[in-house]
Amino acid sequence: TCDAGLGVVASSVDVPSNKRLVIEFVSAKCGLAPSPNYLYRLVLRTTAGSTRLDHHLPGINPAFVVALETRIYADPGTTVDFSDILSDSSDAACYMTISGQLANP
Repeated sequence: TCDAGLGVVASSVDVPSNKRLVIEFVSAKCGLAPSPNYLYRLVLRTTAGSTRLDHHLPGINPAFVVALETRIYADPGTTVDFSDILSDSSDAACYMTISGQLANP
C-alpha cells in the first residue's frame, strides 16, 4: 500500500543472488482520496546490467488501473521497488502484483 507523499516506496522484492528476475506481467490498482489532484505516475524500479532503471507504468485516472504484459529484467542480488508519485500530498492506496520467473543469469 502506498500512503501519502511524493515517491513513497511502498514495497519491494529482493532478487536471489544466484538468479535473474524476469517480470512478465504487472498489474496495479490505486484509489485516491477525494481531491482535485490525481496520481500521475506509478514506477517499478529495477537494476539491469548494473544500471538502475525506472519503468513508468501507464494507467487510467482517477482510479488508476494497470494490466501490462511486459518483459522487465532485474539483476541477481538487487531489489525491485514499487512507488507512486502524486501531484501533491493526497492519499492513495495502491496495490501491485508482478509475475514472471527466476532465470539463471
